[in-house]
Amino acid sequence: MAWVNKLGLHETRSILLHELTHVLNRDHIWNVILSCYQIIFYFNPSIIYLVNRMKLLRELIADQKVVDTLDNKLEYSKLLIELEENKIKSQYPVLAFSGKGEELSTRIKSLFNIKHCEPKNNNFGKISISELLLLLMGTVSYKNLTVPTSNLVK
Repeated sequence: MAWVNKLGLHETRSILLHELTHVLNRDHIWNVILSCYQIIFYFNPSIIYLVNRMKLLRELIADQKVVDTLDNKLEYSKLLIELEENKIKSQYPVLAFSGKGEELSTRIKSLFNIKHCEPKNNNFGKISISELLLLLMGTVSYKNLTVPTSNLVK
């Protein structure tokens, strides 16, 4: 992977640690659950917002794990920018790692604990539970909005 993307050993280690954090946090399962919600409630802007927010929080958690383990914020932020630049330059990006422009900015700001971004030590468990409760309430309220056909026949 390092040879294909022209990355050094440290950059490759950072990327693998980032992706390993996603696997250990079972983010692939969350992706399936959130994708199902997004498919069912495609018309609901609050669902779209919550899904995007949870994706960003998972990225921030993985970034923080890389920085805590390798202890080099500046090099990791440079790697994120370099990958974004390579994605823009290349017609066929081999590695799309850094995300969207605004997301990239938020991720880098959070590494250096700059204001107007996500807190460095976010409580993902508390946030995800409250957001899932909102999703469930939306599901229940949608179900309650349907009118039974037996009342319409009379």
